[in-house]
Amino acid sequence: MTIHDVAASAGRRAMAVFVLAMAACAPPPAPGDGPPPTRAFAPAGDAVAALDAVLAPYEAAPAPRFLARLDLAQDRHYVVLAQVPTADPIDLSGPEAARRSLGRAVIDPFGRLRSQAKIGHLMIGWHCAGVSGIVSKSGDRVGTGVRMALSGWGLTPFLSSFSDGFLVGADEIPAGYATQLRTGRGSVLAFEVSAQDCTDLRLALVDYIRHPDQPAGNYGMLLDTPGFQGDGCLTFALWLAGRAGLPREVRDALTRSVEVPAEVIGWRAEVPEGVRPYRPPGWSPDAPERRVSLARLRFGDWQAEGIADRVEIIDGELLFAAVTHLRSLGGLRADWRTRRALGADDPAVRRAQTAMERWARSFPVWRLADAGAVSALVLERR
Repeated sequence: MTIHDVAASAGRRAMAVFVLAMAACAPPPAPGDGPPPTRAFAPAGDAVAALDAVLAPYEAAPAPRFLARLDLAQDRHYVVLAQVPTADPIDLSGPEAARRSLGRAVIDPFGRLRSQAKIGHLMIGWHCAGVSGIVSKSGDRVGTGVRMALSGWGLTPFLSSFSDGFLVGADEIPAGYATQLRTGRGSVLAFEVSAQDCTDLRLALVDYIRHPDQPAGNYGMLLDTPGFQGDGCLTFALWLAGRAGLPREVRDALTRSVEVPAEVIGWRAEVPEGVRPYRPPGWSPDAPERRVSLARLRFGDWQAEGIADRVEIIDGELLFAAVTHLRSLGGLRADWRTRRALGADDPAVRRAQTAMERWARSFPVWRLADAGAVSALVLERR
């Protein structure tokens, strides 16, 4: 193998890691596992039975151990946000910071020892007075986005949408992710809600599953979740949390305005089936092909051609930093989360921390659940 072969192989690994990390959702099962499980529509009849029937794929299976260990009161109501972070943060504060993040993700030889996740993921769980469940959103199960990036599309797949989205239940959570959360290498926040809030979350999930536009089948960062267009794991989980009472102020503060560098946006004449490619404003789909090399992605000046667009996305690093900030306010000692989190010198991080703190202070009880393992922060009303 020549030095050029080694460089090309490293570049392909870099691109795969970066595109997946930017997408920030669970890895799809291997193609040999078959199509995503079919989610049944509610049968006609009693409304409660219909609700339970639709949610059975997410509530019937035993709760994963990391949820069962939180010691949530059986007669009360909770929402749980369980985040599986990457070993190293992906900093989207600017084009150069994003490019450097790619380098760290690729050259860190010990990353897999600290995180089972090549990419990040966010799940949402609920405990409604004895009825528990968990769900998350995923997509692009056959790796179309990575193949696009490797064939010259650059970062276009990160902002594109895919028609093979699906929901993930408790019995489908990747084993490595469940282990990471159970052993304290995730970020878990549980907060108490009212009985009505818990019911509203379950009803919102039913509406989502049964919606005629089938948003579960559409996967992408820029889709409109409230409009039932589809979503990624972050937008989906935080939308459901909002239906259960997580304030709009907090959700808005977890949104980052991201600059899209023209230098690394590519396109090809042949669009893969099931993909709606992203195009910056004013860029014609009839323009000649524009290929972005792996070398340009890894080592190029991402600002050479200016900024093509600015998009608003939910940033998982802002959520991670905000929850880590709450842990420090609660008196928990600094740990790997503190070292990993982006700093408050980033205005977006500071805004997220402030909004999360303002909301969390409305809870009189803060406690650490399963301190020796999951190490979840639980906010309660009494």
